[in-house]
Amino acid sequence: MDEFIDKDFFDLLEDKIKIKSEDLFGLADEVKDADFSDENTIHYLIRQLSSLVNVPVSNELENAIIDSVIQQMKQLPDDSVEKEIIENDEG
Repeated sequence: MDEFIDKDFFDLLEDKIKIKSEDLFGLADEVKDADFSDENTIHYLIRQLSSLVNVPVSNELENAIIDSVIQQMKQLPDDSVEKEIIENDEG
């Protein structure tokens, strides 16, 4: 775990909502590298998050989330994601 992250916060997550910090960081790593223009990737991430927080997501809701994400991705300029990553790495 990085030094700048407050351990007490993650202890609270584990105590109150029963999410292990390792699981949360694992999902964050998957999200960070995910291709949100790919429907299968979005399905996978929704299922992972649903399982992590132990909250079922109906097929209808899952499909609505996927449609929304894909629509948002289509509205982004082609180079916006790569440009943002490069700027963050340089900054």
